[in-house]
Amino acid sequence: MVETPQKNMSQSSRFGNSSSTKNSNNNGGKKSSGGGLIFLVVIMVLLFLFFWPSSPLAESIKSGYLASTGFGKIMSSAGEGFVNLFRYTGNQFSNINKILKGEEVFSFETAGSETKKRTGLSFGGSSIFGGSDLAAIGTYTNEEFGVNGDIVVGKLDESIPELRDVKLSCSVDDVKGKIEMDDVDGNENGFNIPNPKPFDEARIPFYCNFNPKKEPALANSLLRKINTKTVKLSLLYPIEITSKLEIFALPEKKSKEYRGRYDLAFDELENGIYSDRSSKILSKSKYESDVDIALWFDNQPLSAGEKKEGRIEEKDYTLRFAVKNKNSKNKFRLMKFTIDLPDGIRFSDECDRFSGGANSRELNTDYFSSVNSALNTEEGSREWFGSCKVKAGEDLLGGSIADIVKTGDINAKLLYEYTILAEKDIVLRQPSEPKPAESVLESGGEGEKTS
Repeated sequence: MVETPQKNMSQSSRFGNSSSTKNSNNNGGKKSSGGGLIFLVVIMVLLFLFFWPSSPLAESIKSGYLASTGFGKIMSSAGEGFVNLFRYTGNQFSNINKILKGEEVFSFETAGSETKKRTGLSFGGSSIFGGSDLAAIGTYTNEEFGVNGDIVVGKLDESIPELRDVKLSCSVDDVKGKIEMDDVDGNENGFNIPNPKPFDEARIPFYCNFNPKKEPALANSLLRKINTKTVKLSLLYPIEITSKLEIFALPEKKSKEYRGRYDLAFDELENGIYSDRSSKILSKSKYESDVDIALWFDNQPLSAGEKKEGRIEEKDYTLRFAVKNKNSKNKFRLMKFTIDLPDGIRFSDECDRFSGGANSRELNTDYFSSVNSALNTEEGSREWFGSCKVKAGEDLLGGSIADIVKTGDINAKLLYEYTILAEKDIVLRQPSEPKPAESVLESGGEGEKTS
């Protein structure tokens, strides 16, 4: 921190040795200020040398000798940590600024998943070679090298017979590698993966291969004694996920009685059979995944209408929803987003973001770009929030005379294309360099950065 030189007050001249005191104060201030400034400059230079992409040290940490050392890996991780810290700090300031402007700020919350099983695809360690991480294959610059591993197929809903048009690719320095897989229906332009039911998981082995002898550009980049190359893998697939929100309703009379005391309605009515619920009911997805949907009302139970001029009319509510990409490196592309309402709730005419009928609507394609931008940002929380006006009426009770009624659910479906990105570092030596000692067969571990 830079210290501010002490300010000399005019009355100091009334005391003896004022000139000496003044000089002493000023010198002390300048000394402290100069020291702090030098320290700041040194820190900035070090940060530049280690983390600025084009600096010599940063290049060495990324692909040179340092990349193969423990120090290089530590500095690389530290650089990512600094970036994440700056992003988090920026997000917090952004939220504070919104609050000061009077804007609503929401946090993404769900009640988890109904089934604690993961859906979708992911990268995993090779089931053939063993290990839990992607494995680097290759030692010298004059031989083939690459990465092997598995495509892990998670639990798929029974309504999904197969994942279609899946694409897997790999590259090093923009040089495309050759993908080898067994037992798949398709080619490099896309293949299909069948639902692994009745199993919760299946694995498809793959191998990504590079041959420097056939790629002059790649061979010319392997001239150092020790070269660290990063193999980049990309796995693209379309999938649909679902989420549902429980709805509870009160007759109009009870709603008036418990207005502003929503938690008590759950605790007291019908002998407290819903006492495990609270006013903030959160939605649940069917399976765990990298992308999640949130649905909620500000408060429940809802009122089945409101009394106006002696008759029960529909009551207005705001249905809130959000979509989150939980992995900062993976890419999301929206294909379809629909919301279905139960009997007794209908969309208001004010809900212009969606098109469709009274009980089922689909997000207009005009909003797709804003959703994609929010879920792929590198600086924000990768969340998109929205809301729609809905109306609740007496049909919400379904003819029940109970004081509190669990009605139908609100269901949301999200169809999207997801791209999983992963990286694996490989250290390649010139043939004249000694081969590093290996006590056991490595199967990935260090250097892998999967998403």
